[in-house]
Amino acid sequence: MDINYWFAFAGQGIQRPGMLKKEYENKKETRDYIKQANSILKYNLSEIMFEADKETISKTLYTQPITFLYTLNLANQVSQKVNLMGSLGHSLGAITAATYNNFISFENGLQIIKKRATLMEDICTNLNSTGPHMIAISFNEELINLAIKEKYNYSSKPNLEKTINNLVTILKKHKKGEIEISAYNSPYKYVLSGDSEILKFPVEIFKNIKEIKKIKKEEDNKENDNEKLSVTQKGKKLIGKILEHIGHKLSEETKEMMTNDYELFQELKTIILNDENYISRITPLNVGGPFHSQFMFKASKEFRNFLLPIKFQKPTNNLLYISDFNGEIIRDEKLLKEYLVSALFNPVRWDLAIEKARRINPYFISDNSYSKIIKDYDCIKCLNQRDLKL
Repeated sequence: MDINYWFAFAGQGIQRPGMLKKEYENKKETRDYIKQANSILKYNLSEIMFEADKETISKTLYTQPITFLYTLNLANQVSQKVNLMGSLGHSLGAITAATYNNFISFENGLQIIKKRATLMEDICTNLNSTGPHMIAISFNEELINLAIKEKYNYSSKPNLEKTINNLVTILKKHKKGEIEISAYNSPYKYVLSGDSEILKFPVEIFKNIKEIKKIKKEEDNKENDNEKLSVTQKGKKLIGKILEHIGHKLSEETKEMMTNDYELFQELKTIILNDENYISRITPLNVGGPFHSQFMFKASKEFRNFLLPIKFQKPTNNLLYISDFNGEIIRDEKLLKEYLVSALFNPVRWDLAIEKARRINPYFISDNSYSKIIKDYDCIKCLNQRDLKL
């Protein structure tokens, strides 16, 4: 029996130098396709894709059209090998999926991506601080499942979203900055967006977690009957030891926070160092700004005005389309247009989109990097281009 697959279009972050260069040199259809894109964009994107360094192609202005072309080309190749029943897309991938499903033409899809990237790049340029503007937080699925197995009780699974919300609340409370959950990527992976001056704290604490745990253990094991310290005094002494041993590895902002905002450091330490919270990674993302947050609200207004005259149509094919805005199947072109605008300043609900698709059919195909995220979900089979030898 033939298997039907969903194609999951990747978002920003998969870019790398030289994407599609081999296909451009060896396949006429890909070469024509990229030349058409150059003409639509009115600049030589292919030269940037093939020759530019990682820093250049990671600029939002270029990353988005590159990812659009790369994933659309991949979907076209995949469709020649397997049956595709529908698509869904992560962030800018929602526009790529809409193009693949024929809600919009290739030319309009690329023009929309260009405008979206320009608006978002403008926001990034006007930010007064350097990154990270987005951080990814992952939980250790293996340890969580082991703990559940040992307790023989699935209801004992930790509330990971609650842990994330607690972290957001702590950061906002102490620094009074803007921090939001900007993506629910899987049951074990979340993304935060916001003020980079705040987001760097959990990143640096986690990066040095082994040394901090070691220093804390050494302090806890010390016995000094002549020294009666309060909890606060012990905490501040620990901070002093941490700064003494690994201060050279920390930014000036993080050292200042540890010195002047004792409560913030204590609460961050409690969440990040607590093994029962199962945090396995806190990683800054290679993006230019705090996307999918209120920082993008201004851009969304201009994006809406840009989309108004662009023709969206009801697809003539039978492919299904699932929105990453709310996880619903979209058939109405006007509703899709509104969702693409709202998604700019709201979180990516990849969790809802994947779950909706999984309940219909558990077979997926995606880019190599995104297939790893999709495999976090139970009862899903996800192939990538390596599996299909593309």
